[in-house]
Amino acid sequence: MDVGRVAAMGCAVFLAAWGARAQSAREAAPAGYGWQTGASDLGALMILGGGAAAGSPGLAYAGLGTFVLGGPVIHLFHGHPGRAAASFGLRTLLPLAAGYLGGTIAQGAACTGEDCHVLNALGGASLGVLAGAVAASLVDGLMLTAPDPEPPPRLAFGFSGKAVAFSARF
Repeated sequence: MDVGRVAAMGCAVFLAAWGARAQSAREAAPAGYGWQTGASDLGALMILGGGAAAGSPGLAYAGLGTFVLGGPVIHLFHGHPGRAAASFGLRTLLPLAAGYLGGTIAQGAACTGEDCHVLNALGGASLGVLAGAVAASLVDGLMLTAPDPEPPPRLAFGFSGKAVAFSARF
């Protein structure tokens, strides 16, 4: 395990969260913040890959935790708790459902050998989890991070006793 790589990965995740906080301070920023969730996911992939390459399960679990919690934390920094909950649901349920589906489909493939069905199921589940994680990351980064739409113009009238009220928002 190279300490420099671990430090660089941690810095990438920190900078993505710091960018989320800095952007939330600027109220007039019309663009979305999808790049921040993408940077967090890239950092998670680097941590997960570094843990797998170094044979460190703890580091691999840290990468998995960064993937699951990185997007929701960024949504919370931007003041969107509903989007954070949706992001957490996407990042946990979509890979699990896709992994189950991939394992089920691959298990039924024609094969010969004693452990063939088990190996097919594991391979299909692995591909399904990967596809589900990529899909969750894309949906989170492209759809959940869009800026809030402008409220439509509104006119309101009110009558009470001897007074007439008029309100407009453009």
